[in-house]
Amino acid sequence: MTVATMSSVPAGSYVVYAKTTVVQTAVSGGAAVNAYTRCTVDAGGSSTDYAETELGRGDAWEVGRATLQAQVLATFAGTGTIVLRCRRVNNSGSAKAAVARQTKIIAVSVGSITRTAVSG
Repeated sequence: MTVATMSSVPAGSYVVYAKTTVVQTAVSGGAAVNAYTRCTVDAGGSSTDYAETELGRGDAWEVGRATLQAQVLATFAGTGTIVLRCRRVNNSGSAKAAVARQTKIIAVSVGSITRTAVSG
């Protein structure tokens, strides 16, 4: 599900920060053992990053919240769009209801971008 969209971002290079707090709002439903919630920020092309949590893995009584954040570097040749999406993965039965709160996308304009691979 799309949580937030920043449209009409002017051409240029950006450091993009996105965050949201996912709050489980119902205890009904279930999930398989490896279930998780994933939020992905997409600034076009290969400029994506994600964060995930094991929020609400299937115990009937379990409710909770998690703040997820992701960062990307992006360069737009023309007007661009940045989107934050969240989804529940590996549900078993009906999904537990959740909402996104305190969502933000921040795009900081920079002169240029340098990416260097890291190890570890």
